[in-house]
Amino acid sequence: MPTPGGRDIRQRWRPVSTIAFFAFVLAASWAWAQSSTSVAKAAPGPEKAQIVYSNGGRIIQINADGTGRKVLTRKKGPVVAERSWDAFIPAEDYRPSISPDGTKLLFQRDRDLEGLNWSSAIVVANRDGTGQKEIASWNSGKAGATNWLAWSPDNRVLVGRYRLDIANGKEVNRYWTVSMNVEGTGRKVINSATFRQKDFASYGNFLASHMTPVDISPNGKAQIYVLGNGRQNELWVRDSQNPRLLKRGVDDASFSPDGSSIVFESGTCRTGDGKVCDVRQPGLWIMDSDGSDPRRLLGPTGGTSNPEWSADGQTIVFNSNRNFPGAGKVASEIYSIGVDGSCLAWLTNGSPESTEPSWAPEAVDSSPGGCGAKALTPLVEVRPDTMKNRPSPRLWAGPEIRGRLLSSASAYRGSDVYYYEDCAFFDRARCREGLVIDSIPTCNPGNLGSGIQVYPNLMVPSVRRGAWLNTMQTKKGSVGALLLTGETTVSFGDSWFLNGGGIQTNMADLNLVVNQLRPVGGKVNPKAELPAPRVTAGASRFLAGSLRAYRQTGSVRAAARISGGTVAEVRWLVKWKSVINRLMPFKELKCGR
Repeated sequence: MPTPGGRDIRQRWRPVSTIAFFAFVLAASWAWAQSSTSVAKAAPGPEKAQIVYSNGGRIIQINADGTGRKVLTRKKGPVVAERSWDAFIPAEDYRPSISPDGTKLLFQRDRDLEGLNWSSAIVVANRDGTGQKEIASWNSGKAGATNWLAWSPDNRVLVGRYRLDIANGKEVNRYWTVSMNVEGTGRKVINSATFRQKDFASYGNFLASHMTPVDISPNGKAQIYVLGNGRQNELWVRDSQNPRLLKRGVDDASFSPDGSSIVFESGTCRTGDGKVCDVRQPGLWIMDSDGSDPRRLLGPTGGTSNPEWSADGQTIVFNSNRNFPGAGKVASEIYSIGVDGSCLAWLTNGSPESTEPSWAPEAVDSSPGGCGAKALTPLVEVRPDTMKNRPSPRLWAGPEIRGRLLSSASAYRGSDVYYYEDCAFFDRARCREGLVIDSIPTCNPGNLGSGIQVYPNLMVPSVRRGAWLNTMQTKKGSVGALLLTGETTVSFGDSWFLNGGGIQTNMADLNLVVNQLRPVGGKVNPKAELPAPRVTAGASRFLAGSLRAYRQTGSVRAAARISGGTVAEVRWLVKWKSVINRLMPFKELKCGR
């Protein structure tokens, strides 16, 4: 859940609220529902239905069968694939949708400011992404944040906003929805809600009482919201009648093009102490628009989000990590499924994750052109950053390691950290557990922020590609490695932070990483020598002194006492002295203060 000023609100946030919401809803009416809707005539549309979605901080367009991929926004900007919540992101586009008349593209753009602050802009562009214009913008903090963005049936822009205030020493969270034209003018608040501190959950979920609009009926006369009470999300409808409950345990929903049905994501349901309800039935469901006759469309494997009905009424599009659920959001891809539950199809395969799909308005063929994986070759666009202030050599293992896709590349305290968490396969049985590579400056040896599991007493040294490789494996099968080369220590293997399941990482994976390591910007060559390791002057004296003291005394304890090391350290050096001697004498590295 997000925190005040936190970054989680960038994702499509699914709120929870209380029935007390109705006491705070304004009696505002939907202007477009009180008169006949005027929609501009669209230009001739495509023969195949189109989908827009967010990927790597950009808006992407594909056809309903996954072909015709086009980057619509930020074509020259860096691909956003940061794993750290506080990473600096210059710009990021998301929450895309195409106007009902088919001529405009709507999306949100966030820009990082200093510290943990950022600015959010609502952008309207031509459908192909050109002619971008910011029609509204806010800075984080007192201005609040955006949690919903959509079109009304009469081509007005709708923006859901919320803000945390402090009133009389107590937290008050305010929600409101703003309607504006495509120029950003003619703004009016069409509904609002306020939740006070007493409405919040007692078991730690921030802003447990809240609301988010999720869709508008095709005729503009009804709007559906996700509400809740900290225990479960609920889907409510507001139309000419009083607001009423449609379904409990719903995280997201979308109307069918004729307004007679609703597809919804069955989601959050908790008991009083915060535990997941036993009766929860996750997955995708369809029901009549009055909440009756619910029937499951897709089972509960993995998370499903952002379901949306195609204009021809035949297909549901959504994003899910169902091929590798344990990896979380980074494994999210775009899927489609027939409204009868047939032909589940993969429309994207790659990294970074693909989310927030939305159909174009043309009622044309929405079929995926085949079911299942559809032989999609993984497209990995995550790459190392271009920063120069890194120790030499800067190494990485490429975009894929035995079906693991590079999901993020980030920098931390002079290190390069690469997470391979995504899976290239539609069949989850083929997916391997995640793997991390952390390239650490030798002058900062204590930085293992990626949580890679390394136990020095289990390390087995060897010389590989001219570098010093140490590998280890625990009794439970966890593996890890340290490769000393040049001014860098490259650690890789299992991480405490990755518990996504899949085929267990093994020594063959570690050996493959060693073979795949190549300079950033260079080509892979398993036969190429890596730079010989350089160590600090203190480390060089300890290594040479320990072995010399052992030769002189024949005693591990005496050698440890002379060299200043521990008995375990000297015993390990003595055991593997034949390997260590191959690497000596070491070139010394001077570390700055």
